Amino acid sequence: MADLKEIIALLDSNVSDLRILKEKARQVTKLFWFYWILCMIVAFCGCVIPWINYFQNPEPPYMVPVPTWSPFNHEQNIFGFVIVTIYETLAAAVYCGEHIAGDILPVYFFNVSSGLLQELNKRVTNIGKKRQRSMKSKKVKQDENFLELLKCIEIHSKVKSLLHEIENIFSIMVLIPFVVGGIIMCTTGFTLSKISMMEEPSSFIFMFTYLITTIMVIFLPCYFGNEVLLASQEFSTSLFHSDWIEENKNFKTAMKMVLENTKKPIEITVAQGVFPVNLLTFLRIINSAYSFYAVLQSIN
Repeated sequence: MADLKEIIALLDSNVSDLRILKEKARQVTKLFWFYWILCMIVAFCGCVIPWINYFQNPEPPYMVPVPTWSPFNHEQNIFGFVIVTIYETLAAAVYCGEHIAGDILPVYFFNVSSGLLQELNKRVTNIGKKRQRSMKSKKVKQDENFLELLKCIEIHSKVKSLLHEIENIFSIMVLIPFVVGGIIMCTTGFTLSKISMMEEPSSFIFMFTYLITTIMVIFLPCYFGNEVLLASQEFSTSLFHSDWIEENKNFKTAMKMVLENTKKPIEITVAQGVFPVNLLTFLRIINSAYSFYAVLQSIN
């Protein structure tokens, strides 16, 4: 991610440039802890269910959280049941931590990229706005504004390259939930509809939180991918909001070229551009999941 360091170095010349990026980092940190809590609830409920079953019926065979083989004969031996259940509980916590880190990582880079574009839009809008407070001649100020525009163009180009690199790295990680997410949501929702919250509260909470985490795995990259798209679309508008009318011919010529080059906004995609990562894709996945769910309900 060498481009990211270069972009931040270019932005660092402006005191306010890093404020949005810091806010973006805090935002992802809050999302991480919220997502982590949800996943821990899923893991906890999954591990509590065997204990509830044991206290309701202490006779073997005993059911562990995840069916497995062990040398302790845990299905008939209470000691083996306790050992395997504790082991699977700890393993579930470790697995959840790894899973959360993998899910949040692309979201972090999407969010940082949208922050870079927002900073850039803010910087472009301010070009030429301090003209009246400057004691420099008009020509000198125009030359400085032209150089500032060129620097903004360079930053935009580097952000575009960074997003292309992010696509290549995280494409598979984002694509897999897109492909299987609808099926998982459908089957989880169908199972949830067959569970009574009063009779099986732990199983209901387990399935409900699992459904929410599955939705979040798909929603988070789609939402922050959509933020990148919106910030990219605002670049041309931000350029028009600058004081371009008072600038020289070189500035206006460069501005025309930039506007022509940015007619198509930057959009994060996966699977070689087949699936755009935005809210429209998320809604399509939800719609497909509900359609499958309706079919299962009608068959049942």
